[in-house]
Amino acid sequence: MASSLHGDRQLLEEFLLALREEQAALTAGNTEALRPLADRKIAIARKIESQTSSELAPALRDTEYRMRRGEPAANAECAALHRMTREANELNRVNGVLIDQQLGQIRLSLSRIDPVSPTRQLYGRDGQGQGNGRGRSFGAA
Repeated sequence: MASSLHGDRQLLEEFLLALREEQAALTAGNTEALRPLADRKIAIARKIESQTSSELAPALRDTEYRMRRGEPAANAECAALHRMTREANELNRVNGVLIDQQLGQIRLSLSRIDPVSPTRQLYGRDGQGQGNGRGRSFGAA
């Protein structure tokens, strides 16, 4: 069990590193770095899904249960994995907030560029462009 959890720990460390790098890029406004980081993060997440040991989920549940009861984790490796998953969850949450802030700034900039219709969105939630309903239709003289 310990050796398989050690492999799980390496995958989580790799994922945490990607999340920290993403946060640094978001904080610095380095948008060029975000796409490669997102691709890397997705690849690591897929590795975690496919390569983590069958012992990981039960070990994390047991650790969570023990900690809620005020008991120590079954072993140091389980406690470390639990801390890492909590940290990954928090980093991902904060990164989401930073992304939302950047999107808000972009929307504000776009509204300043096009003050005629400040509520118009160029892209919908699905990422597809939205027509603005202005202009002439084809065939109109």
